[in-house]
Amino acid sequence: NYLLIPLGVLLSLFVRRDPLMRRWSMIALLALALANLFLTVARGGYIAFGVLVIVLAIFHFRYLFQLRLLAVATGILFFGAIVTTQFLNVQDITDGAGDLFQHVGNLFTGASYVERVETFTTAMHAWREHPWIGMGTGSFGPYESAHPFVIPTDGWQIVNNQYLELLAENGIIGFLAMVSIFAIVIIRSVKAILRARDIRLKIIMIGFLAAFVGILVQWNTFSTLYIVHIWFTIG
Repeated sequence: NYLLIPLGVLLSLFVRRDPLMRRWSMIALLALALANLFLTVARGGYIAFGVLVIVLAIFHFRYLFQLRLLAVATGILFFGAIVTTQFLNVQDITDGAGDLFQHVGNLFTGASYVERVETFTTAMHAWREHPWIGMGTGSFGPYESAHPFVIPTDGWQIVNNQYLELLAENGIIGFLAMVSIFAIVIIRSVKAILRARDIRLKIIMIGFLAAFVGILVQWNTFSTLYIVHIWFTIG
């Protein structure tokens, strides 16, 4: 998830050909970051990255269709794909890549999906019990556990959807408060980007905004409210 932040800023600088970094240093960092993103084999991360790219494309649309830019971007993606197949020990590229794509595209079956369905159902049940103010921050794990005072060996369970966890733990009031913060950050960011006179500041803000929107989308697949880099991004 944290990879979205350097990727958003780097891609924004890359598309606008900003001289803040040497071109080849930027390309090398992008290739490394994308290879790391591919190696996570995290479906939520891939979806979030796709959203990040869409946000960047909206702001940088007229700069995208440059032959050299597209050629370099294709090369970076190719490098990332090669690194992924090597590190994941994919011997037969055709069969191995097929297995990889099948796993990544397997959104509605498998253990991960079944576990999420169970925690989503439990979270909605908890929310209906306390719809306005919820059960209290951090209380989903004890609520879901067999015994609320005995920590399971693998730790407290989470919902794996931050929005449902907010509803269960903080109710409608807490959920709307958080959504208001997110909306204010996005609206003020867009306003600042449109008004900024410093081009480099504008480019970096676009990268951070794209990363933030990607994080908000990925928050549909995990639910850790206390990760520092999310609040760093908001700051």
